Amino acid sequence: MTRRPGFVASAAPIVLLLAALIGIIVFEGSGAIADYSHIALLLASLTAFALSLASRTLGLRGLTVGFRRSARQIMPAVPMLVFIAMVSATWMLSGVVPTLIDYGLQVLSPTFFLVVSCAVCAVISVLTGSSWSTIATIGVAFMGIGNVMGFHPGWTAGAIISGAYFGDKVSPLSDTTVVASSACGVDLFRHIRYLMLTAAPAMGIALVCFLIAGLGMDPSAAVDSTEIRGALASHFNISPWTLLIPAITLALIALRVNTLLTLSSAPCSALAEFSSSSPPWSKCSEAEV
Repeated sequence: MTRRPGFVASAAPIVLLLAALIGIIVFEGSGAIADYSHIALLLASLTAFALSLASRTLGLRGLTVGFRRSARQIMPAVPMLVFIAMVSATWMLSGVVPTLIDYGLQVLSPTFFLVVSCAVCAVISVLTGSSWSTIATIGVAFMGIGNVMGFHPGWTAGAIISGAYFGDKVSPLSDTTVVASSACGVDLFRHIRYLMLTAAPAMGIALVCFLIAGLGMDPSAAVDSTEIRGALASHFNISPWTLLIPAITLALIALRVNTLLTLSSAPCSALAEFSSSSPPWSKCSEAEV
């Protein structure tokens, strides 16, 4: 006969996980989270397993049944995670993300800079399903432009992170969104619709705040993006044709095509574009010659 676990046994794995993550950040830096987070999660899981056996709240047979049920829920998300990683890499190499950055630089103005930064980061995160990739690519460019325009780095970073995490949260290509819907046994697009109930109002409030902050800036301020655009053009394939790749992905998402098919078509089309154009390193060699 099993009994309900006590508060200490239930809270101990969570407290241990939080303590491990805080320790990683304090001693190794925030960048080390990606390297050690899986160890912290495994440690917390083993702690929960040991406490369950020690307190006799759930027998070995019950734990085995739970493991199998969780595995059946999570395994369908594994190929999705593989394709998501491929999307981030292939879209960068094929020139999709650099082209979006280049075109974004051409339309930026101090007044609407924060709003545009937030909106563009949200769109790119929806297309790529990765907030970190968005922040590490176009987010870096926006930070530099924001400093030149006179914005405090906190405002620029807030716009970038708000847009990136909103897009990541509601994107059907996002690994966390896919895993959450798979683990709960809920249809992916139904899960996203419910996420929008809280994410959309928060995003709307953020855009209003960024607009008010932008209206307080000097509209005559200008930024010279020639150097940044030149660096992008020398290393990546900047072409409007690359925008067909995210357009196809958006069309498949709108038509609610199977998630695996959508995810697999995105890197395949990007690889086709990459193979048909000269790679970045060849452009560098030509420039040096």
